[in-house]
Amino acid sequence: TQFPCEIADLIPKKSKKYRRNFLPLLPFGKKTKMIVNEKFPIIVKKHPYYESLNIQLIDDIDKIDDWGLSYKTNVNAKMSHWETKTKNVNIVVDWVRDIIYGNYSWLARNHKFVDMESWFAVYNQGDFTARHDHFMSEFSWVYFIKCPRGSSPLVFSTSGKKIKAEEGKIVIFPGSLKHEVPKNKCCDRIVLAGNITVTK
Repeated sequence: TQFPCEIADLIPKKSKKYRRNFLPLLPFGKKTKMIVNEKFPIIVKKHPYYESLNIQLIDDIDKIDDWGLSYKTNVNAKMSHWETKTKNVNIVVDWVRDIIYGNYSWLARNHKFVDMESWFAVYNQGDFTARHDHFMSEFSWVYFIKCPRGSSPLVFSTSGKKIKAEEGKIVIFPGSLKHEVPKNKCCDRIVLAGNITVTK
């Protein structure tokens, strides 16, 4: 998500508001003292009924009218609105929530999920996603819906770890992890992706 940096770009760099509100958030701002590489766990699972679920998700895609974010964000591909919701999208979002609660049981006891963004992205040949992160969200995720031969992997930029695009696979990871999608080599690589913010 480019939101914090886009806002920062609108504020004069010398202003007190910029220094107070945005420099502490920017990953490579002037206040950065040191960059430390850490190991973070990621979760990879496959939905047990992905074949039927994916057919329904593709039907949802066919009904979407708002593709206004296409080629306007880090996702250089066809992209739906940040808050795309359908019954089938909610099935995936609920599954993501349950997986996270299952892996981090203390979250279920003390916190709740808010701002659960979700969007579709359809990659054709040559489309890609630039290196970025979602550092204002605790978790990000990608669910693979359609992966023809030539579908690009999800790549974690710092480590170079590649996650193969496979239908029905979900990848859940800390939102602060830099990630990208190399230039795609086919048509109709389709994913559903999202961010989750956690609060008390």
